[in-house]
Amino acid sequence: MMRMGRGLCWLLILILCAAGSLASRAALGQSQDQISLQSVQRLDVTLHYVSVGRGEPVVMVHGGLEDYRAWTAQLAPLAADHYRAIAYSRRYNFPNQNAPQCIMSYSAEVDARDLAMLIEKLHLGPVHLVGHSYGGLGALFFATEHPELVRTVILSEPPLPAWVQQQPGGAPVARDFWRRFWIPLRHAFAREDSSQALAIAARYFTGDPSLPPAARAALEPNLLEWEVLTRSRKPFPVPSSAALRRINFAVLLLSGDRSLPLLRRSVDQLAVLLPGSRRVTLRNATHDMWSETPDACGAALRKFLREKGRRIKAARKSSLLNSGRPSPQKSDNQLDAPRKCPRQDQSLGNPSEILSTGLVRVELPGNRLREDLHVRPITGIGPGGMYYSIGSGH
Repeated sequence: MMRMGRGLCWLLILILCAAGSLASRAALGQSQDQISLQSVQRLDVTLHYVSVGRGEPVVMVHGGLEDYRAWTAQLAPLAADHYRAIAYSRRYNFPNQNAPQCIMSYSAEVDARDLAMLIEKLHLGPVHLVGHSYGGLGALFFATEHPELVRTVILSEPPLPAWVQQQPGGAPVARDFWRRFWIPLRHAFAREDSSQALAIAARYFTGDPSLPPAARAALEPNLLEWEVLTRSRKPFPVPSSAALRRINFAVLLLSGDRSLPLLRRSVDQLAVLLPGSRRVTLRNATHDMWSETPDACGAALRKFLREKGRRIKAARKSSLLNSGRPSPQKSDNQLDAPRKCPRQDQSLGNPSEILSTGLVRVELPGNRLREDLHVRPITGIGPGGMYYSIGSGH
């Protein structure tokens, strides 16, 4: 949330959150029940989400003081382009009611584990991952830890003050972030002064500490996220260089030309560390780009997805035409041992696509397509990804 006119960005958030779901339903011709709020749960963590459309999954991770409603303007366009759009609320955001736990260690790394749980519970397989602000930081950690579960990543200004601190001229920018925003925010929450916490955030991001009552009412349900995060020992972790080198999928970086220097510099550093990434700078946009310019952001997202989809299909078609190698045969009833959804560099070829019917589409050695494999229940998720039992079935 960056500098705008008095309270304008907060009003935009409020209006879009309230009206976005209605617009999505109207565009899709769906009833409220058909895109009703759903949830997944593991142990004592529940995550609420909405899901619209059918096709390759696009999972969207919201930023700070937001929730799943931040993405409502993107649901219908993605569904119209034949994607399954999934927007969820991170663990301490509306309407989740998760009690704070392990507060000192909460960070984007915890969000990444929650995201892994969501993808596992929904049997999504490899996903297109969209992350904004602090949600982008969690998405980045997930992508480095589970590259086999990622098709593409779209990140809009994840905050990376530790990297900015190390840049030439970046130390004063990072100090300003801590001095004017994060440390005062921590003190306000320590005093249990939520009104002052919102005023500090408004002043830092917009230049104006005042908030319209309606905007305040929309933001307050998500204050627990920041209350917990300000008590963390490491609120803004960064991935290791080795983890970033494991990224072998397409990355789109979005930034606003009017965003705060810390966030622009964060994207600058990501572009350096991910040299194969594409960067798009949105004109007349601040950090609140998804609420200020939802059409421009959505157009950039869908263009990127379409282009990558066409290239993958062209590569597969070329591979099939140019390969004549025979494939090893298995008996119809033979069942493989549990295996991971394959990565692109593993023996099964390109990433598997887990379908809602329980079938799995894979490219076997020799580029022979199989779509008659049945997936047994997930056996677990670990550092290497999700594990399934795959075998032939009729």
